Amino acid sequence: MGNRRALRLLLASCALLVFAAGARAEGPHGPTPAQVQALSQGDPDEPIALVRLLRSKDPTGFTRYLLALETEVQAVGGKRVYGGRVAQALAGGAAAYDTILIDLFPTRRACVESLRAVDPMVIALGLDAEWVLAVRPWSQTFETVAGAAASVLGSFPREVGDPPPFPELEAAGGSAIAPDAAAIASFNAADPNAPFAMLNLNQFRAQAAPPPGDEADVGSTGEEAYWRYSRTALWQVMRRGGRLLFAGEPIGVVVGAPGHPLDQRWNQVALVFYPSRGHMRDMLADADYRAAIPHRVAGLERAALLVTEPWAPYDPLRADAP
Repeated sequence: MGNRRALRLLLASCALLVFAAGARAEGPHGPTPAQVQALSQGDPDEPIALVRLLRSKDPTGFTRYLLALETEVQAVGGKRVYGGRVAQALAGGAAAYDTILIDLFPTRRACVESLRAVDPMVIALGLDAEWVLAVRPWSQTFETVAGAAASVLGSFPREVGDPPPFPELEAAGGSAIAPDAAAIASFNAADPNAPFAMLNLNQFRAQAAPPPGDEADVGSTGEEAYWRYSRTALWQVMRRGGRLLFAGEPIGVVVGAPGHPLDQRWNQVALVFYPSRGHMRDMLADADYRAAIPHRVAGLERAALLVTEPWAPYDPLRADAP
């Protein structure tokens, strides 16, 4: 009887492993040893963040995965700086995801330890697809200054009333950096009063390519041209009660198969909060903001934009948000 019981347990274990392997075959789940090894190369003591885009498969399994992930993040001294629902891929051809998480680790060493600790079985049972980008976050000083400025300006937010729809003209620069008509229509059809955060993934041109009439960017790098745009854009966001929630320099993709729509050489990632879609639409119609758009067109080779809606603990409009 003992041998039969052992055989049944062995067969059950094999079946579970086959099931997990089949689940993993449906999409990338967790980093490969090579990806973890690549991330481990570098200053072991510098802070690292992971931007995760997830598509859940089974609600129960996904809940188990989220709990396991948060436990491992906290175990190495990390913290979650943002979590929410992916509402729409506005530009960039990103695959469909339903969840975004941004976890900040005190060191690269801690980040790698956390990646290795999460049980692959739990990942496979809960996820249908996963994409993870390792990011070197901008300095704490910048975040502090930007947060203080946003708090001051946010105390006197601009009234937006009934703003015009997201303009078709925003597609300037082509599909590589701007939403198409269908994406714009979907954005305009959504609740205009719902708060959201836009995830921006930017790839700069080596040399700026100014559109006709844009003399300021002649001879500039793509990054220099984009910074002319972003200074104006961030000011316009903060005037309307928004803020920069997270920003950094991408290091590389930790989870994601080659050929994935987001498998690009990104130069910058930024998560920008808006009190509502109406506030963003009001900004897009602002003459000063529109005057800065040629700098964005000149500076970007490629961009991806994802509309996300924060979970309650990460909504800046709530008093209990971090």
